[in-house]
Amino acid sequence: MIQKIKFRNVQESTFASTLNQRINEYFVKNGISEKGNLLMAFKVVFFLAGFVGTYLLIFYQAIASFSILSWILLGFLLHL
Repeated sequence: MIQKIKFRNVQESTFASTLNQRINEYFVKNGISEKGNLLMAFKVVFFLAGFVGTYLLIFYQAIASFSILSWILLGFLLHL
C-alpha cells in the first residue's frame, strides 16, 4: 500500500518564521527597500519595451532578414 504524504503545519514550523525574520533583518541592515528601486523599474521598462518591440518587428516585417534579426534579438532578451 502507498504511504500517504503528510505535511507539517506552517504555524508549527519555525523554519518559515525564522527565514522571514532573517530576510527582514537583511533588508533593514543593508538599507534596501523590499519593493525595489529605480534600477529595478528601469529594468522592467527596458525588458517590456524590448519584448513588445521585437515581437511587433517579427510580425510586421516585410523583409525576411530583418525578421530573423528580430528573432535573434528576442532570443537574446529572453536569455538575459
